[in-house]
Amino acid sequence: MLKGLLHFYRNMEHTKDVVVLVSEATPEDYLDYLREREYLFIRCGMDRVDLRGALRELGERFGIARVVSDSGPDLNDVLIREGIADTISLIVHLVIVGDGKKKLFGRAGGRVALELQKVVPMEQGTVHQVYAVKK
Repeated sequence: MLKGLLHFYRNMEHTKDVVVLVSEATPEDYLDYLREREYLFIRCGMDRVDLRGALRELGERFGIARVVSDSGPDLNDVLIREGIADTISLIVHLVIVGDGKKKLFGRAGGRVALELQKVVPMEQGTVHQVYAVKK
């Protein structure tokens, strides 16, 4: 739950507002918290949020046609595993970091074929790579 953190996202420079995704299992006191602070929310899914359904509702209610996820491996994996993500955009700064085991994708459901769409050199050795997720 994002209790106590939503104001941070609402006040970000490029954020217009926040829509919170919740499931039927979300406690009523958390929904009251959202209502009191006038956060829009979409209730979709029984025990967990049904991302595909929630994204469909975002499109229907707000006219949203594209969602950009700037996240970590858990959400990235779900978006790929569920066949929701159609494009992977990576900004890569080539350095050797050592022994770390941090991954962009951890459990995406096996091999996922990608097709390189674009490579754009940026400053200081950074490269922006765009891939289509092959279905």
